[in-house]
Amino acid sequence: MSDNPFAPPKSHVEDSDKTQKPGSIWKGVVIGIVVDIVGTTGGVIVISIVYMTLNLTPDMTPTEIEGISAKFSAELANFSSIWGLSGVVVGLGMSLLGGYICAIIAKERWKKAAVIYGVILAIYGLYLGKDYSTIGENISLSILTFIVIYLGGWLREGRHENQGSKTVNVE
Repeated sequence: MSDNPFAPPKSHVEDSDKTQKPGSIWKGVVIGIVVDIVGTTGGVIVISIVYMTLNLTPDMTPTEIEGISAKFSAELANFSSIWGLSGVVVGLGMSLLGGYICAIIAKERWKKAAVIYGVILAIYGLYLGKDYSTIGENISLSILTFIVIYLGGWLREGRHENQGSKTVNVE
């Protein structure tokens, strides 16, 4: 407190985030992964519905419908097609959201949680992509996924990390 009677009173206030109990790393990782996988799956389902709506006609036979479905699967795995690119964008967007949610739950331990989550999802992506893309594409997408997950965590917690305590004027 200042001895100057003409100065406004000052008080030392701790950040409310620092006084809360620490977050759960594993809860953040699990919920982030669930959000990512469920969101990506839902996004790809929406993309497939749009694709099928654009390509189906009422007079198609079941064999022709199966052919269109197989063609969609091939185009989804091809990153040079609009459908494959939209699948990648949806997947990376869900990874960003998953990293953000992971950081919300893990609180000040967001870095460790984001790294664990990113490594798990990168390995999972390498496993799933081994049959659909080249090893270079697969590794590149896994690295990009890891970066996007960490970016999602940073967007939530990284900006607030060094603020510590503040001095607030009370009027």
